[in-house]
Amino acid sequence: MNTIINKNTKSFNEFEKNIFDIICLIGESLTSYILEKWNDEINENRDKSDPYDDEVIYQLDRFLIQQEIIRQIKDKEARTEIRRRLDKGK
Repeated sequence: MNTIINKNTKSFNEFEKNIFDIICLIGESLTSYILEKWNDEINENRDKSDPYDDEVIYQLDRFLIQQEIIRQIKDKEARTEIRRRLDKGK
């Protein structure tokens, strides 16, 4: 009897690693399932209308337009002058 027990026993470390591997697989499967369900729900409930509807007017903020204009100017003096004039027009 003593020989049968010694042949089939695993160290606690091996047992712990096996349990950890099983728990990780279960956790991975559960997380994957939950994320797929959420993804399906988001896709079902999302706004499916065309984001570029011809009847919608898009307007940029004045600040963003000014920043883009200034970024395109390479000359530092010209950039400063444009910024001064834009600020004056506020």
